[in-house]
Amino acid sequence: SSHMDTEDSIKGAKSAAEEDVYSNRSQIIENPKDYNAYHAVSSGGPRLHDIIAFKMIEMSENYTPGLSEFKEGKVISIQEDRVTFNILNQVKKKRTGRFELDPDSEATEDESLIELGWSEVIDPRLVFP
Repeated sequence: SSHMDTEDSIKGAKSAAEEDVYSNRSQIIENPKDYNAYHAVSSGGPRLHDIIAFKMIEMSENYTPGLSEFKEGKVISIQEDRVTFNILNQVKKKRTGRFELDPDSEATEDESLIELGWSEVIDPRLVFP
């Protein structure tokens, strides 16, 4: 029966790993919204507490700039043409290399807040709550 035990524990480890992958990406899987179906934000710009889906230029893992996936953010502050979003579908990125932060530091908590010039917000669309 010892043979069975090792097979079981291998199975167990494998399914735990699969579950881990799934839970890390579950936000993406659950959220296959067709953002193109939403109305573009009017030329007047965003209003406070609007929930907006948008893309932005961000650094990829190998430090090359690229277009992000749609982020969903709630507008929590507007100052002139600068908008602060609280990102609702934040996907935690593991920082690699010299930008490594202490995971217990407060910096990780602030990652869901993004301040952008409205002109930097790409393809903004109004998401109705």
